[in-house]
Amino acid sequence: MTVVDIPKIDADRLRALFPDMLGACRYFDIGSGWMMPVSQLCVALRKLPTGSVQVGELSQKMGGLRVTLEEISLPQEQQTAARHAKIFAEERSRYICEVCGQMGDIRKPPEGVPSAWVYCLCHRHLPRERRGWPIDRRARRYQIGGVPWVYDDLLGRLRVDEQGDA
Repeated sequence: MTVVDIPKIDADRLRALFPDMLGACRYFDIGSGWMMPVSQLCVALRKLPTGSVQVGELSQKMGGLRVTLEEISLPQEQQTAARHAKIFAEERSRYICEVCGQMGDIRKPPEGVPSAWVYCLCHRHLPRERRGWPIDRRARRYQIGGVPWVYDDLLGRLRVDEQGDA
């Protein structure tokens, strides 16, 4: 099985761009291709009161971005805004190559293939033996502020979920 070499995101550059959001971040273990969703997250969180929320960790899990936020007693409306920004960044990363930032897909190992590390990769960075693997396009549903949401990859945003079964 081919090992995928993923260049790590420049943590110092991100901290310099967003010191109020990432200055205390303990863990940066993501690829450089996810600079855009992380930057969008920080821009959204900047709209909240200074010091009220910071990013504690940025990691990769099951092919997508995993964000850990540290909130300091936010009112419900601001907690909802922070959670919305976090989920948007995590969901957006599931369609962005972790290596280069182009459009990508998460591919899961098919039945009978031993466990493998799962990444979101574009066709250029996807190892040849993984090209036949099925694409993971499961819709994840969320409750944010009492409203059901789902990420719409065609629109590139979270939208209210009419099914409402988050």
